[in-house]
Amino acid sequence: MKVLLASLSYLPSVGGLVSYLENFGRFLNRSEHEVRIVCSNRPAHDLPDSEIMAGIPVRRVHAMRSNVFDALFKPFVAVARLVRGLRTEETGADLVLVRHLYLAAALLIAGADPARVVYLVPLAASRLMWINRDDAGFLRKLYTLWLIPQVYLLEWWVLRRLDHVAVLSESKRNEIQDYYRLSRKPEVIPPGIDLDVHTPVKDPVHRRAILTELGRPEDADRKIILTVCRLVAEKNTAILLEALSRCQDSETVLYVVGDGPLAPMLAKQAVDLGLTERVVFFGYVPDPTDHYRVADLFVLPSTYEGFGHVFLEALACDVPVAGLGHNPPEVITATDEIISPEVGYVVRDNTASTWAAMMDDHFRDGGGIPAGRCREYARKRFSWDQHLRHLLDVVERAHV
Repeated sequence: MKVLLASLSYLPSVGGLVSYLENFGRFLNRSEHEVRIVCSNRPAHDLPDSEIMAGIPVRRVHAMRSNVFDALFKPFVAVARLVRGLRTEETGADLVLVRHLYLAAALLIAGADPARVVYLVPLAASRLMWINRDDAGFLRKLYTLWLIPQVYLLEWWVLRRLDHVAVLSESKRNEIQDYYRLSRKPEVIPPGIDLDVHTPVKDPVHRRAILTELGRPEDADRKIILTVCRLVAEKNTAILLEALSRCQDSETVLYVVGDGPLAPMLAKQAVDLGLTERVVFFGYVPDPTDHYRVADLFVLPSTYEGFGHVFLEALACDVPVAGLGHNPPEVITATDEIISPEVGYVVRDNTASTWAAMMDDHFRDGGGIPAGRCREYARKRFSWDQHLRHLLDVVERAHV
């Protein structure tokens, strides 16, 4: 079967969408499907137009430029360039799986068969832009406010033209249907996780060796809390630092893996709270698997999340997880659908004292979660085989 995976970003970019394409593409390739990836070549990266990555052909279309006109009408200009760059063999694939709004619009305009295109919506893009509008300076905020109506209009048009709209979680389905006032409910198709890539630590000796490689041998006898995310407003990382300052065990440390515009503010917060010896900022890490392996608890306190694939990566490494429960409109997450009491914690009250109490309870009773349970939970609940079967079922129903 010929499969096209399309999104605006791919390696060496990072994030949930890139991780999804990389992992699902690898699964499809191993399953002997003919898979291609189409993405955009962003000017700052200066990457080759085409290359083979992990056995998969990757082609980058030049969709972004830096002149004033392009910037003012970025969504529509990007779509127009993508339309010109798409090829017939790509639009004619047996399954076209799109993970970005611009590519979804471009494929429709370029003549892809709507019955074979599944737009797996990651999030409400215009809503996320509104949430993050204050992360930058005044001019950047004005620019964001200018773009939001354009993005919403494009989203509204695409979601009404495509035959197949899907999401990764029930909470995202409700949000997308309500936010865009759709008459049809999107399909819910949970993702998978690669258990061969994300493997747990073998024993204390292995853990100590990994910590030495990470430059943190002194943490071998400490409890380690881990978060992996982009440091932006909706990830709510600041609450973890405040919670850590209230934990009863003064030896517990927090590993923060990721970068973003709020990194300087978080570093200052660590200093102000007297946590410079207990909070470790690793910055951008291409493959954080070793960080998962040494963690005793993984926490992602996001208030807005497309899905939360990092939860699955932690579970696959046999690490208990915790996240903020879905409570719209203030909190829109899939945490309740990912985490059950047998593998972690869903926090309902987004206060530092509540997060600290959860951490203390977890470490006080040794976690209460037996070794192997989290990994087995991930194996049973999140399978790429099931993900592909569900996608194909959606497409095949259109031909019945």
